[in-house]
Amino acid sequence: MRRWAFALVVACAGCERPRAEPPPGELQPSPNASILPAPLTSSEPRAREAPQALRSDEPMPPDTLGAKETSGVSLVMEWKPQELPSPPRAPETHAEGLATLRRATALRTTLQLTETGRLRLVFEGRGFPLPAGTELRARGDRLGHALVFPGATEYRPAAPGTLRSLFGDRRLDALPLVSGQIGPKKELPPRLGRAVSRYSITTKLGALTLDVARAPELGQGGVMLCRLLVELVGVDPSTLACEADQLPIRAHLAFPTGGIVLDLSDLPAKRVELPLADLSAPPPGATLAAATTPTGPAVVASREELALLRTRELDTTPAPGAPPDGLLVRSGVDSLRAVMLDGALVAWLDAGESVTLAGLRRGRYTASSRTLLGDAADAPRAVEAPGRFTLGEPPAPAPARSAK
Repeated sequence: MRRWAFALVVACAGCERPRAEPPPGELQPSPNASILPAPLTSSEPRAREAPQALRSDEPMPPDTLGAKETSGVSLVMEWKPQELPSPPRAPETHAEGLATLRRATALRTTLQLTETGRLRLVFEGRGFPLPAGTELRARGDRLGHALVFPGATEYRPAAPGTLRSLFGDRRLDALPLVSGQIGPKKELPPRLGRAVSRYSITTKLGALTLDVARAPELGQGGVMLCRLLVELVGVDPSTLACEADQLPIRAHLAFPTGGIVLDLSDLPAKRVELPLADLSAPPPGATLAAATTPTGPAVVASREELALLRTRELDTTPAPGAPPDGLLVRSGVDSLRAVMLDGALVAWLDAGESVTLAGLRRGRYTASSRTLLGDAADAPRAVEAPGRFTLGEPPAPAPARSAK
């Protein structure tokens, strides 16, 4: 009897007792609360969604950038074409005049980057194939850029793969993108007060060599600049080569026919709050532009600047069909080209177009052409002004020597 009573007590001890229902409106803790993760606080990092690619035929979605997300830096980036021809070695060649022209048409951009992943690149001066004040803006949740017209009231979406077409032909044609071959990193001496490393990305088009500085305070800002740079050699901007906390401070684009170096001259030690309207992509209130890209004047050198290339005039005979003053230049190539005299940028010429470089003194010059990035170029040739020449034509053969 005692054994039966003891077993009954033990069995009842394991029975589930009825739970009292909570009063209406009162919340009770979940029985699983102890195994659930604590909610993220505002200071904890959240997983980033994969950025979506823009389409050039659709408006960009409105930007949700907040006023507290504009902390970043303002920088100056110089674009330095490589393998430029030299002027003729002649007494009348004016070195100071050539230096003045090169400064006047130098390729310079201002750059703003934020920790949260915003980029604003503004083209300055008159040396680019796009007018001064044109911008490229980008944001971390989208691949591609907003091509912002001067004044920031109009823009065009530039899908991934369109930057080479933009710089090469002032178009927004999407060209194929590849992953590229990423080389190993090599440590370099410190620069701009930062630890610096170098690596290269190679494609069938050319090679991009990047010097990157450690910049943890910029977070995703360096990624945005890296995306722009890799696309110039046909690399998909979603590449793993673009890392957070790493800022490209020098980029060398090398092609079989030439190249260009993009160089940051300084890196501020502190971030500042940048204007929200300057970083939004697209800009607040901006509408889709009717034109594909903004355009500027073809000739970017003034008569006075061209005249300074020589200290005096030579006695030359104008070629048939030459203008009375200067040089008539025609395009015989199928892409936008920079017209160079003595290695200085003087004009931008579209395929099939022509311009007259007025103001040149009578004399001999070295003429050539190239794309902005240097992925296509003409060999330099000697020309006389007044005269004319056609881009893409091979240099005239040297006269045969008479046999003795």
